[in-house]
Amino acid sequence: MKRSTLRSLAAGSLMLAGGMTMGMASQLPVSAAGAAACSPTTTTSGGDTIETFAVGTCDWTVPDGVSSVNVLVVGGGGGGGAADNTSPDGGGGGGGGGQVVSAEGVSVTAGGTIPVTVGDFGQAGYPPNAPGGDGEVSAFDAPSQSLQAAGGLGGSGSGGNSALPSGYNVAGAGGNSGSFTGGQPGADGAGGGAGSAAAGSNGVDIPGYGADGGNGGSGVSSTISGSSVDYGCGGGGGGTVGSSSGLAAPTTNKLVEGGASGTPVAAGIPWSTVFGSGGTAGCAGAGNATTIDGAMTLPQDGTDGTGGGGGGGSVTACDGGGFVVQCTGDPLGAWEGANGGTGTVVVSYATPEVTTTTTVPATTTPTTSVTPTTASTGSPTTATNLAFTGAEIGGMALFGALLLLGGGTMLVISRRRSRGQEG
Repeated sequence: MKRSTLRSLAAGSLMLAGGMTMGMASQLPVSAAGAAACSPTTTTSGGDTIETFAVGTCDWTVPDGVSSVNVLVVGGGGGGGAADNTSPDGGGGGGGGGQVVSAEGVSVTAGGTIPVTVGDFGQAGYPPNAPGGDGEVSAFDAPSQSLQAAGGLGGSGSGGNSALPSGYNVAGAGGNSGSFTGGQPGADGAGGGAGSAAAGSNGVDIPGYGADGGNGGSGVSSTISGSSVDYGCGGGGGGTVGSSSGLAAPTTNKLVEGGASGTPVAAGIPWSTVFGSGGTAGCAGAGNATTIDGAMTLPQDGTDGTGGGGGGGSVTACDGGGFVVQCTGDPLGAWEGANGGTGTVVVSYATPEVTTTTTVPATTTPTTSVTPTTASTGSPTTATNLAFTGAEIGGMALFGALLLLGGGTMLVISRRRSRGQEG
């Protein structure tokens, strides 16, 4: 079913259930139902908020106050191919860098959900001659604009064939990116992986001696994370060790089974006569091929979060006291390719202004009881509250009336006495 059909059905179900369409209906995810909510890493730079997503698929909820975002999408990087461990010929191709896609001003709806997918890395190729794995696709699927970035392809393993020990075993080609092609092998030297901004370099054969692996292609630089980072660079192609003293002869198992670890190879060839080198990565985010430096420096993985390609495996040996010897430990580690780096999705937007509302509770004026005071006479004043019944009030009224009548009688008697005295 097409995405447009899914969106129409989803919007219709909201209308039936709620009696009205919701404003966020156009933001419904088109990923599989039940996708987990995203938990990106959030940072700030200047006035912007930056959210970086990890490997997997999830639904991102657009924050309140956000209507426009800048987006960077990077596919997973391809793994480096393995070298030929059945003869001294044939490095593995470098892994291709993940494709890089970006857009500014992508319209979004606050509160809506957007499906986000971050692609995983391609795995390393293992000897004999296995190719590296492909990186996975990354995507940011906004309704207004869908952005998808292809994963880088794994580098090819060496084309070595143990049934033809006297023939040339052609090295592997570098993996493609989503925009450019990987480098081609130059006989024993493998091609570098393509980057998101340039093709990988071809391997270079050194007739009669060895080969140099091709370098990985460059990537795309972006500052969306708050600092400048190169994304989607190609991994270096593997080389083949050779020597002006005859180490280039394609004898089967010469470097792997010619003796115990640490023993001289081909009758004590001086290390000073060695030729050949592994290819270098297109940038710091991708992997170098196995370095032919006498110390068995292994190929490097692509950096996670940048989509860098992994380095290819090289046919190499080690420096033992100034002579070419079998490497100690596990010599096959140098023949292996390296893993690519995971992809990423980065979203940047202007940090929304936060409005703070403070509610002030209503104030209540306390009631103050005022007790009337009497001028002090030196003795404490005692206030007594009296309560009377109706009968008591009636009795007091009658008593008062009698007092009035009695007072009037006494007044008349007093006056009469006064007059008698006067007479």
